Amino acid sequence: MKHKNKTTKNAEFHCSKESPGDQKALEWDNMEKFGWYGHMLKKDPRSPTGSSYHTHGFEKNFKHLDIQIVLQIAAELAHRIAAKIASLIKRKKIFREGVQYSGIIKKFKVCFLLATESDRKVLRVILPTKKGILDKEKMNDILFEKQWKEV
Repeated sequence: MKHKNKTTKNAEFHCSKESPGDQKALEWDNMEKFGWYGHMLKKDPRSPTGSSYHTHGFEKNFKHLDIQIVLQIAAELAHRIAAKIASLIKRKKIFREGVQYSGIIKKFKVCFLLATESDRKVLRVILPTKKGILDKEKMNDILFEKQWKEV
């Protein structure tokens, strides 16, 4: 039974209560159509927050590290952020660790941290606080600060 199914220009987001086999089929369909897919793990012991939205396909298809978002946000929002980043990468934008970038989320900049997801290197998207703070020393919010930690 499908719960939510939305398509962006860059990949279909699917929040489902389907079987793992159906989910895998959708992921591979997205890989063929868009060159990437992303999914959310809400209980990931390898994430500093317990949550991990991450992509697959960037490295193979766009010669860029995949991304990860560990801030506990809605899977659909994480996917929209990933889709924006994917659209920029497809236009040859290269994101680098420690650099702040605008144009990914409204009003504020984001930055990236080199991290490990499973057995691979990824660029973790560090999202700012509601006040736009990215500096881990000034965040003053444990949920946001945890984005900076490696497990």
